[in-house]
Amino acid sequence: MARVEKEISKTKLEVIESFVAEMQTDSTIEVLKKMKEIMNKSFGEENNQISPLDANSIIEYYTNIGYGADFIHNMTDLQFKQQIIRDYHGYNVIIRFPEITITNSRKMSHVIRDLYVKFAVGKDGLFRGHINGTRATLTEDEYQAAYLHSHLTSLSPGNIRFSPFCTGEGQINQVIALLGRKFDEVNFTLFCLHLKNYVAWESLEGHPYMHIEYIGIGNRSSTNNILHQTVRDKIKNVLKNAIFTLKVVDFEKMFITSISPNCITISSTEDFEKWAAAFLDKIDWPANIDRYTDISRIVGYMDSDGTYFPVFNSDRRLSRIEEQKKPVLKFKGEDKFLTIIKQKNEIKATKYLDPAITQELCRELSSSFTKIAINLEGVEEQKNISDSIPEAAKSDSVFV
Repeated sequence: MARVEKEISKTKLEVIESFVAEMQTDSTIEVLKKMKEIMNKSFGEENNQISPLDANSIIEYYTNIGYGADFIHNMTDLQFKQQIIRDYHGYNVIIRFPEITITNSRKMSHVIRDLYVKFAVGKDGLFRGHINGTRATLTEDEYQAAYLHSHLTSLSPGNIRFSPFCTGEGQINQVIALLGRKFDEVNFTLFCLHLKNYVAWESLEGHPYMHIEYIGIGNRSSTNNILHQTVRDKIKNVLKNAIFTLKVVDFEKMFITSISPNCITISSTEDFEKWAAAFLDKIDWPANIDRYTDISRIVGYMDSDGTYFPVFNSDRRLSRIEEQKKPVLKFKGEDKFLTIIKQKNEIKATKYLDPAITQELCRELSSSFTKIAINLEGVEEQKNISDSIPEAAKSDSVFV
């Protein structure tokens, strides 16, 4: 498809220039000055800008999105002007947040850097469209997890650009709606306050696009995690041998023991998951398990719905980063290119053993303890697991 040329038809250029002139009224310029003063106080003069509107920027917009020449030239002048209005052309406002600590209701937090928020204002400073965001500096973990911000869609490695924030039902929507009808200094000041709070909060109730707890645990998109039963058995036996060397108090933290008339049932806790992930990470892997099975196939993450995702902590995504020839954005007259820095995620999300292994392990532990109890007084006579099973286990050198 042919792209729009710099030299477009005279009549279409006149439409663009007429639109720009309409936007440059004295009242509009006065509102922009007030906006700039408020942003300077709220974010610092060095962290905000209002880009001037000109015909070249509009032509460049249609060039970049790949509109065919015929698409514009075949429109009437009125249709083209309406198209310009629908595309939210106006003065682009960009606010930079050099560093933000994002928190959520689970008391998790994560520091992000170089967040840019962009929105457009039209005649008389009226808000047009949504607030958009992008990043220019990411950590390796963020890049691996495709994370820009909790309320931005996942990044595309080859094309990091501005995309709309999901604002859900937050209070910021109300003030944006008011500013879309009339500019008001109080409301714009309130918008700046809401924006600060919005970008620093991960609303778990609002179902964010991305979660800060996912950062640093690899790629959740893969489901190719089928392990051969032989490998599962090896892992299970290694863990079981280690469990039988634990002290009773440690065992009771990691497992829940339920007694019924005929059996003892052992189920795992999150403490077990943390212990198992740490233990498997330290063992002599090829000798004990399988040289062809990486731990990333065995230990993964479980979301709030109970869906298990394997962890793939490979550098394949990082290896695809090429020298960027196109900047992410221009800010304060300077091209901003993507920068990847080495910094691990602050949140240590719980890593879970493959659920199939955990289930098999708990079944075998249940069977073992049931046999111990039967060989002693009988399961139906047991009143407290801590009174009988540990003692029996000690006598059989199960625990130390």
